[in-house]
Amino acid sequence: MTQSFWGGGNAQNPLENAVEALRAGEIVAYPTDTLYGLAVDPRLEAPVERLCRAKDREFGDGLPLIAGDLEQVELFVGGVSDLGRRLAGRFWPGPLTLLLTAQRALVSGVGAEDGSLAIRVPASVVARQFALLAKHPITATSANRRGMAPA
Repeated sequence: MTQSFWGGGNAQNPLENAVEALRAGEIVAYPTDTLYGLAVDPRLEAPVERLCRAKDREFGDGLPLIAGDLEQVELFVGGVSDLGRRLAGRFWPGPLTLLLTAQRALVSGVGAEDGSLAIRVPASVVARQFALLAKHPITATSANRRGMAPA
């Protein structure tokens, strides 16, 4: 089941509802800088697999992530090079995606086969706050099936 971050749950803040849904293993639709994204907890295999099936995407093709800030990236993914920090300082929040090697345990379908991981800190305040409230990066794949136009 996919839940919009605006609906369901009992929390006062819609983003708290979204975090509750993530923790329950749900797929959550949320607005990003340009399109709607689909979020799951990238540490939980069943939601990652369900997200890949919903998008008609191969498990293991990799899923992009967003984080609330650079500190969250470093805590969750691991070290960022000096160049990566400089680029993040210049372009985050914003459209820059860094390709990193995950240092922490993630579901195998989140990273690419070569161990790389795509992550960014978006310009969208809603998306950043969602990741910060979740206390970990979240997936940020577009809300569409493979080959279809994004929502």
